[in-house]
Amino acid sequence: MEFLVRLIDKPDKPGKGAVSKKGDFITYKPDGWDWGSNERKHYGIVKIACTDKEAQKMCESETELVYDEKLKSEVSKVIKYRKKSLDIDAVILGKSISVWYDKIIYSDIVSVEKI
Repeated sequence: MEFLVRLIDKPDKPGKGAVSKKGDFITYKPDGWDWGSNERKHYGIVKIACTDKEAQKMCESETELVYDEKLKSEVSKVIKYRKKSLDIDAVILGKSISVWYDKIIYSDIVSVEKI
């Protein structure tokens, strides 16, 4: 599977709950996916050998039930954007990770070991 990975923390917005952090998996698609230019420009793309079920687990958020006064019922609130993330700084790549951070160059797809 191929995953979009956030390269820098998304700034917090008060009252909006958890936001994605550096290394969080944003989404995944099958190998060979035709990623758009915006995705290739603003995210890292990594290939990880895993099943669809494993990929879904890597993209799950951690949630908790909280009582919403307006709705007068419990609702699910995201407390951690992703339960799992990729330690970008520890990933050993065949090329410099600085290519991912260059907003002029589109992201290359890199392979990493299953996490």
